Amino acid sequence: MFKSKHNQDKVGSMLRSDNKKPLLLLCTLSMPAIAQGPPALEEIFVTAEKRVETQQEIAASFNVFTSEKIESSGWNDVTDIATLMPSLEVVGVTKTRTSIFIRSIGTNKYDIGTEGSVGVFVDGIYVPRFSSLMQNIVDVERLEILKGPQGTLYGRNTIGGAISLITKDPQEDFSATVVKEIGNEDSWQIGGTVSGSLIEDKLLGYISASAREAGGFRTELNSGAEDDEKSYNIRGKLIYNFTDNVTAKLVIDDTQQRVDAFTGEVVFPPGSNDILSIDPRIPEETRQAEIDAEAVDQYTSRANVPGYTDVSARATNLTLKWEHDDFSLESITGLRDETVGEFVDDDRMNFEIANILTEQESSTWSQEFKFSSEEGGNLTFDDRISWLVGAFFYQDTAQRSDAIQLGAQAEIAGLLTLPPPIIIGIEPGFEAPPWSVDFDVDLVTKSWAAFAQGTIEFFDQLQFTLGARTSRDEKKYTYATETVGLANLQLLMEVAPGAFMHVPIFGGSNFSFDDTLTYESFDPKFVVEWSPEFLSDAMFYGSYTQGYKSGGIQFIATQQELAEKSFDKEVLKSAELGVKSRWFNQRVQVNASLYSYDYADLQVQQIAVFEGTESIITDNAEKSIVEGFEGEVQFMASENLFLLASYNYIDATFDDFTTINGEDLSGNILPASPKHSYWLMAEYSRDISNYWGIKFQLDHSWKSSHYFESQNDFKQNSYDIYNLSFSFVTASDDLSIKLFCSNCGDEEYRTSVVALSTNQGWAATADRRRYGVGFKYSF
Repeated sequence: MFKSKHNQDKVGSMLRSDNKKPLLLLCTLSMPAIAQGPPALEEIFVTAEKRVETQQEIAASFNVFTSEKIESSGWNDVTDIATLMPSLEVVGVTKTRTSIFIRSIGTNKYDIGTEGSVGVFVDGIYVPRFSSLMQNIVDVERLEILKGPQGTLYGRNTIGGAISLITKDPQEDFSATVVKEIGNEDSWQIGGTVSGSLIEDKLLGYISASAREAGGFRTELNSGAEDDEKSYNIRGKLIYNFTDNVTAKLVIDDTQQRVDAFTGEVVFPPGSNDILSIDPRIPEETRQAEIDAEAVDQYTSRANVPGYTDVSARATNLTLKWEHDDFSLESITGLRDETVGEFVDDDRMNFEIANILTEQESSTWSQEFKFSSEEGGNLTFDDRISWLVGAFFYQDTAQRSDAIQLGAQAEIAGLLTLPPPIIIGIEPGFEAPPWSVDFDVDLVTKSWAAFAQGTIEFFDQLQFTLGARTSRDEKKYTYATETVGLANLQLLMEVAPGAFMHVPIFGGSNFSFDDTLTYESFDPKFVVEWSPEFLSDAMFYGSYTQGYKSGGIQFIATQQELAEKSFDKEVLKSAELGVKSRWFNQRVQVNASLYSYDYADLQVQQIAVFEGTESIITDNAEKSIVEGFEGEVQFMASENLFLLASYNYIDATFDDFTTINGEDLSGNILPASPKHSYWLMAEYSRDISNYWGIKFQLDHSWKSSHYFESQNDFKQNSYDIYNLSFSFVTASDDLSIKLFCSNCGDEEYRTSVVALSTNQGWAATADRRRYGVGFKYSF
């Protein structure tokens, strides 16, 4: 079967796309429409390969979530999906410190010095940071999650995969939707959409707006503040048809978000209770009492400053497309501005040790051109070849400032009062706390790439796909530090070398320097597909793909020599064998894949002792190996009942990794890599009257134990998640009333641990049981 090509307006239709082999595709999680005759799984069209195809036709592993699935499950961001999807992990202490892992590939590093290992795209536009991804979902058409390196078509920073969010387009007929939801912890959400024709046959318009407040489950005991999350989003979209073949699409999006408290919990690795940078004069029993009090409940914190997180993002996208009988041309232009403000009690305890004030701004521009064949055109040679070529240009200008403010109970306050010989040679005049050390980074990233991919049908049963991308990244940056309030700091360090070993921010004198980093990569792709004639609804494939992630610069480097130690790019080579199949008259789908990754120079953030001082540093692990198996079965048991079972096995270890301090971590398990995970889902729907129907959905997921960092000191034990939803839906689908519950078992577990020193870290916890009722009315 040859890959079929469809126009964008056919996405979501239920038509067969290829008469030569009637291979239907279901949406990975959507219930099919009830129709006459035997029940069958539904098909959906996707754009995973940057042309419209069905999931079963694409020789790669990925999942698709439709708007119906997202709405019925009550998902609001990628974190919600990660609780179910076996191969997806989302870790992070806050929304601004979030990292996405797919099949163990990801980077737990959140500053502007690097990007994630999973590329995120909204309406085809690359989003360099995850801060505002998928907030207030009321107008999502579908979400596509591609697994494995996507270097050929998607480019840099997609070695783990790509997440593509597609929002709804305006339609000719007028329509409007109102959504309202209320839940426990004083949570609520309200939103709406309006769509229709503004100029008949010429201009279509669409606007969506939403506001949401999610009551928090974590409390700062001293202030009483909770991590309530407030977010707002408005998105407008216009489509202008110049002719039947030439269209322009303009999207403008604005998102605001605030979290009222920074509630990460302080944690200690086994055998340690050393509080970071505390005044040595504070008695040991006082320290231990505070540690014991903090450890009572992982959903409370005794920090004396509640903190906050603010995120603001604005995006403008313009897509121009010309569809000719033989080919199509497409231009996608994206502009994005984002600001982040964050205030954190660094020690997370009832001590005045350290606070961190972070301010970050970024402005991003991207431009992509695509030139591709059209099905039935003269450039496909009787539809035996399909091809796509393109070019990509990108620039990101970012600034970040981290001001670490030390208080009266910081370690340095005690050291300054100790008797000689430490204070010999120190002149009087030290200012009273708080003291501060500011870390400022200005970074300009420029990138360009050229790419091509083609599929050749040699026989009716055999196809080959070849692809390649060449890329170049350039990063120009300025790194500077400034000490405020400690004029004699350098002299103190010379007199008392090593006195500040456990004070990560005091490592040397102030410095400032400029540098330029350059990274290049050539990423090939080869895929062979076999669709045997004796199995009309099965396709077997084997693939070799490669991707890379550019290198970057250090975060909060205390010394110039350390700041100048940039880390290298990552390269991942993937081999995969898979099958996609349908059985029993389209009622059962079985998809499975075996994959093996050769992972070179994984970027690992860790704590290292550098010239006598503990520092946060990012280094490259020479080699890692990831091997795994994924399998998913979907069964249309009856016209009313749909069942799904998905399982993932993964073995991910450092094969060769010696840290900057000579510690051999070879054989350790990669972070965010549960060896076993599964997801079971049942969905039942039926009519209960001529006007009303019901829909019931139950999800159960389980993940085995896993670690959060390369030393394997912080471990999360296995846990289960249960989600329920029950809906009343009118026959015309214009009104629905939904009762929902997520994490119904009230499971308590951690989602992240970030090391602050060799003896201490921050931990983040997942949301507990959330339940409520939602209403949706369309007209």
